[in-house]
Amino acid sequence: MPFTCETCGKSFKRGMSLKVHSLQHSGEKPFKCENCNERFQYKYQLRSHMSIHIGHKQFMCQWCGKDFNMKQYFDEHMKTHTVL
Repeated sequence: MPFTCETCGKSFKRGMSLKVHSLQHSGEKPFKCENCNERFQYKYQLRSHMSIHIGHKQFMCQWCGKDFNMKQYFDEHMKTHTVL
């Protein structure tokens, strides 16, 4: 394969694939949210993050009706209903 990562030796057929892979090693976060300036390594992470700003809330608590746009926040909330 013509494109090889100089850091780990992994090879890619396309230069763009190598460029995306290289972000793992550099820690660079080229994708920035225009609403809150948070930065992301990958475009799919930014797209997922944007749901916070558009108000799409797809997770609803069956116990209290509170809704959340990110699963991690929903999961944290659900712990408040757990009785030990």
